[in-house]
Amino acid sequence: MPYTFSWYDDDHTIGHLDMHGTVSWQEWNEAVDNLADELAKVQYRLDFIFNDRAGLPPGNPLPHLKATMKKLSLYPNMGIVVMVSKRSIATLVGAFVNIVATATKTDLNCNGGFVNTVEEALIVIAKNRTQHKVTL
Repeated sequence: MPYTFSWYDDDHTIGHLDMHGTVSWQEWNEAVDNLADELAKVQYRLDFIFNDRAGLPPGNPLPHLKATMKKLSLYPNMGIVVMVSKRSIATLVGAFVNIVATATKTDLNCNGGFVNTVEEALIVIAKNRTQHKVTL
């Protein structure tokens, strides 16, 4: 499976979605459903790190990214998503996310941005939690 989910921390507050190999939108949608299931299980904030080593699946990403943003935004305990990826992937995905957000008037508060390493993603999450006075 090209999308592998695990918990980064023992307290299960940071999920890690590793994206590798050949990816498809069907598998992406299943992975997002799994993230939504995790959000539904708890009342506390969950943040996610998407470690993207695969890039976008073939086909038009806009409807899939729109559905993803809509689905995850339904959960009040949704924190932020930080993408770990190569800059070439980050630029393309970031452009699509901005297009979808603008077209659908979606709030990008859950967008933690793009970084080069998981360690940088953890720093972004920690800073965001501090800014929002999150206690776990």
